[in-house]
Amino acid sequence: VQLLLLTLQRRNEVFGADCSEFNLDSACWTIPAARSKNGRVHEVPLSPLVLRILKCQMDGRGFGKLFPARGAPERSLAGFT
Repeated sequence: VQLLLLTLQRRNEVFGADCSEFNLDSACWTIPAARSKNGRVHEVPLSPLVLRILKCQMDGRGFGKLFPARGAPERSLAGFT
């Protein structure tokens, strides 16, 4: 939820994010056109607080979903209503 508030991005974009979309060195998140609502690549600047959250969540991983589904790490969390 913190990432939703700090990045002002849509729920499905945050919870469907792949670790490979984040460039922590340049503090930028690139949401691919296939996952954005308007069908365009979207670049999101990342604040220092967001970078800290991402580093903790990724825990050294550079691949897979940022928020993997339990028992299916290749899939993201789902079931939000």
